[in-house]
Amino acid sequence: MIGYLFAAYMVIWTLLFAYLFHIARSQRRLGRRLDSLSREIQDRGGTSGGSES
Repeated sequence: MIGYLFAAYMVIWTLLFAYLFHIARSQRRLGRRLDSLSREIQDRGGTSGGSES
């Protein structure tokens, strides 16, 4: 019985870490894309930051 409980916990923790790894990787990719878009806007003479009114 304890073996099944341990196996279930291992599956849950493995899935949790895999999910967190996926989220972190996606966040890094989105951050790089945001930096790239900001540089592109600056290169075209726009301003970065601030709000449009």
